[in-house]
Amino acid sequence: MPSIDRQTPPCNSPEVALFVPIDIDADLRLVPFEEEHADAIFEIVCTNRERLSEWMAWAPAILSIDDVHAFIADSKNRRQQPGGSGEWVIMLDGGAVGAVGCTSLEWQDKRTSIGAWLGIQAQGRGVASRAMNAIIDRLFESGIHRIEAFHATGNDRSDAMLRRLGFTPEGVLRSHEWLHEKPVDDVIMSLLATDHRPEPR
Repeated sequence: MPSIDRQTPPCNSPEVALFVPIDIDADLRLVPFEEEHADAIFEIVCTNRERLSEWMAWAPAILSIDDVHAFIADSKNRRQQPGGSGEWVIMLDGGAVGAVGCTSLEWQDKRTSIGAWLGIQAQGRGVASRAMNAIIDRLFESGIHRIEAFHATGNDRSDAMLRRLGFTPEGVLRSHEWLHEKPVDDVIMSLLATDHRPEPR
């Protein structure tokens, strides 16, 4: 079970209490986005832009370090808002390699959605799966019951990872996102707190 940094001051807001550092393994840690991560994240996006842009509409829009600073400021603001959202930087061996996040924390219905992205240099070590598992644990501990995930049809890598994590495909949402200047269908998948989850690999 990942350990959570208990040095964070107590707060009544479930959003603030949720977005804290999480130690997963000796080599892997999640930390909420801060300004200190901007340069590393920008370098990863630049290095992986073509690959990330295939499935992620935001990637082509990150063209300068100022774009990253704006995103970080927005992330810090959102994770303090009721029903907000936020992201963690994935730190592998002390360096940033990607991000994982959740959106639209709907506490009344106990529902949210999650996603992750990773630079190619960190692939092949189960990093994204371990990071997603840690966030899933954290969300269920916080009272969330249903976690959703979406991926564009044809994104077989994301589909395979979500299935390994125990997500169940529920159907296809037509024209659910706009990618490469055209509407794209998304597969919706879900994981419930009561579902069986495979042992982490």
